[in-house]
Order: sequence, then C-alpha cells, then structure tokens
Amino acid sequence: MSVWPYTTRRWERVRKQKMMRDPLCEACLTVGEIVPAEVVDHRKPITKEGREKRSAAEAFPPFDELASLCASHHNAKTRAEQCGEDYWRKGCDIFGRPNDPDHHWNKC
Repeated sequence: MSVWPYTTRRWERVRKQKMMRDPLCEACLTVGEIVPAEVVDHRKPITKEGREKRSAAEAFPPFDELASLCASHHNAKTRAEQCGEDYWRKGCDIFGRPNDPDHHWNKC
C-alpha cells in the first residue's frame, strides 16, 4: 500500500471520513455479522497504468464507490480481482438471495 494515492494526505482524509461514516465491514453486514472495518477499498480497482494516466477522480471517488471492509474481506476481494472475478457479485445476502443480479433466481 505504499504507492500513490495511498501515501497522500488527501487519501488519509478520505479514508478517515469514510471510516467515520461507515465504521463496520460492509461485506460482513450483508450476511448479518457486525465486524469493525479496518480498510477502505475502491469498489472498482484503480487502473494499473502509470500514475500520470490515473485520474484524481479515479483515486478519490465519492464515498459510494468506496467500501469499508475488514481485513479478511479486503484480502478476499483483492484475490478475486487478481483472478478476474467480480467480488461484489459473489455470495448471498442475509436472506439467502444471490448478490449477482444476473443470477437466474433474481429473474423471477
């Protein structure tokens, strides 16, 4: 995590504000667990291009494009992204409904 934008004061302010607004892990809440968040993560990963090609809007998006996560969910999300999977579509909510809007159960 020692690369731009995570080393900036602006990111520290954004992170602190997001953690104050959403102090619990958003992924844990979807399954009914209450776990403190430890990490603020981009829902859509920042591009791997050089710093000059990344925009500030991409690095410092609105709060709804950031997720407060526990370390376990952050690590699982990062692994899923590295494997080319969409982490937010995997699994079920607290009622057992699939998170993936394209799942056939959600077509009824």
